[in-house]
Amino acid sequence: MLNSAPDVRVREMRQEDLEQVFAIEEAAKAFPWSKEMLQQELYLGEASRPLVAEVQNKIAAFVMAWVCGR
Repeated sequence: MLNSAPDVRVREMRQEDLEQVFAIEEAAKAFPWSKEMLQQELYLGEASRPLVAEVQNKIAAFVMAWVCGR
Protein backbone atom coordinates (compact mmCIF):
# COMPACT_ATOMS: atom_id res chain seq x y z
CA MET A 1 0.00 0.00 0.00
CA LEU A 2 1.29 3.45 -0.88
CA ASN A 3 1.53 6.13 1.76
CA SER A 4 -0.55 9.18 1.00
CA ALA A 5 1.22 12.51 0.68
CA PRO A 6 0.79 14.95 3.56
CA ASP A 7 -1.52 17.90 3.10
CA VAL A 8 0.53 20.92 2.07
CA ARG A 9 -0.80 24.45 2.36
CA VAL A 10 0.95 27.25 0.44
CA ARG A 11 0.40 30.84 1.58
CA GLU A 12 2.08 34.23 1.63
CA MET A 13 4.90 34.58 4.13
CA ARG A 14 4.21 36.78 7.17
CA GLN A 15 6.46 38.58 9.63
CA GLU A 16 5.82 35.94 12.30
CA ASP A 17 7.19 33.25 9.94
CA LEU A 18 10.63 34.84 9.82
CA GLU A 19 12.29 32.72 12.55
CA GLN A 20 11.19 29.41 10.98
CA VAL A 21 12.11 30.59 7.50
CA PHE A 22 15.54 31.72 8.68
CA ALA A 23 16.14 28.34 10.36
CA ILE A 24 15.38 26.60 7.06
CA GLU A 25 17.63 29.06 5.19
CA GLU A 26 20.54 28.41 7.56
CA ALA A 27 20.12 24.63 7.37
CA ALA A 28 19.85 24.57 3.58
CA LYS A 29 22.57 26.92 2.39
CA ALA A 30 26.30 27.33 2.90
CA PHE A 31 25.88 31.11 2.53
CA PRO A 32 22.38 31.90 3.81
CA TRP A 33 20.56 35.18 3.48
CA SER A 34 20.45 37.19 6.70
CA LYS A 35 17.20 37.66 8.62
CA GLU A 36 17.18 41.26 7.44
CA MET A 37 17.42 40.19 3.79
CA LEU A 38 14.56 37.74 4.22
CA GLN A 39 12.50 40.36 6.03
CA GLN A 40 13.00 42.91 3.25
CA GLU A 41 11.25 40.54 0.85
CA LEU A 42 8.05 41.05 2.84
CA TYR A 43 8.00 44.76 1.97
CA LEU A 44 9.07 44.91 -1.68
CA GLY A 45 5.49 45.19 -2.88
CA GLU A 46 4.30 43.49 -6.04
CA ALA A 47 7.84 42.66 -7.21
CA SER A 48 8.33 40.02 -4.50
CA ARG A 49 6.19 37.00 -3.70
CA PRO A 50 7.54 35.31 -0.55
CA LEU A 51 5.61 32.09 0.03
CA VAL A 52 5.73 29.34 2.65
CA ALA A 53 4.55 25.74 2.49
CA GLU A 54 3.04 24.33 5.69
CA VAL A 55 2.65 20.70 6.65
CA GLN A 56 0.69 20.06 9.84
CA ASN A 57 0.80 23.80 10.66
CA LYS A 58 4.62 23.95 10.53
CA ILE A 59 6.62 25.65 7.82
CA ALA A 60 8.33 22.96 5.78
CA ALA A 61 9.65 25.09 2.91
CA PHE A 62 9.68 28.59 1.46
CA VAL A 63 10.31 30.35 -1.83
CA MET A 64 11.12 33.93 -2.72
CA ALA A 65 9.54 34.47 -6.13
CA TRP A 66 10.09 37.72 -8.01
CA VAL A 67 7.81 39.10 -10.68
CA CYS A 68 9.87 40.64 -13.48
CA GLY A 69 8.98 42.58 -16.60
CA ARG A 70 5.55 43.90 -15.69
